[in-house]
Amino acid sequence: MQAGSTAPLASSVRVQRSRLWRQGLLLSLLLTLLAVALPIASHSASPSDRCQADRSRQVLSNSTELPIAQRVHPLPGNWAGLPQSSNHYLEAIAPSRYGYLVWAVSPLCIYIEPASVGDTAAEQRQQQWQQAVNQAVADWRPYFDLQLVSNPAKADISIWRRSPPLRRNADGQLDRARTAETSLVFYREGDRALPRYRIDLGLTQGFAGLVSTARHELGHAFGLWGHSDQPEDVMYVAQSSRNIQLTDRDLGTLRHLYQQPTQLGWPLPRSQDGRSQ
Repeated sequence: MQAGSTAPLASSVRVQRSRLWRQGLLLSLLLTLLAVALPIASHSASPSDRCQADRSRQVLSNSTELPIAQRVHPLPGNWAGLPQSSNHYLEAIAPSRYGYLVWAVSPLCIYIEPASVGDTAAEQRQQQWQQAVNQAVADWRPYFDLQLVSNPAKADISIWRRSPPLRRNADGQLDRARTAETSLVFYREGDRALPRYRIDLGLTQGFAGLVSTARHELGHAFGLWGHSDQPEDVMYVAQSSRNIQLTDRDLGTLRHLYQQPTQLGWPLPRSQDGRSQ
């Protein structure tokens, strides 16, 4: 009886040890998976925080050279349906000193100067301007991850409610007044060189013209640094009072543009002290 009573006890101990070993193994595997997954989750979450984070920016001078070769960035995954035909105006798009003006960060942070709240004619005009700009941003949103910010210092693209300054031509004469202008600077953010745009858009147009002009200027800020020669395209060289929509030719040019090489957006090499060169 005594020997017969110890066998079930030993068997029970072995079963319990086996169960504890399996539980320990599962816990170890779970901790390993978490150790791998947490950095991935942190990395994937960081782009969504880009527009809220305090980013260090250093403006690059006109003589700054980047010590990297021009390369092609992968196309965004949701661009598979963009037109691929030869009907485009890429030949009219000018590259910068760092290559084509391709965005390789996401989301893009956009600041829109807010309108005054009120019922006066001037305030209503400001509100109409803001509605037009919001509409133009919405029209580009299917192709770029755009996030509105309230602080212009954190913007990649800032849009201001003012007419461009008057300029003199080579003969010293004042150029004709313009309704909008997009200007560009380059800066270093972290270990990458990126563009930064400012759009000045005046109040002199009707709603349809404001929307079309805002679409056009945003096209420049998304890299279409040139003009179409066809009046049906948003990027046509002359402004229009009509509500000009994005065409397959505009989008096809955008696709071809983002298949061109650039130095922008690629990591810069680091020196031995860990800082970007």
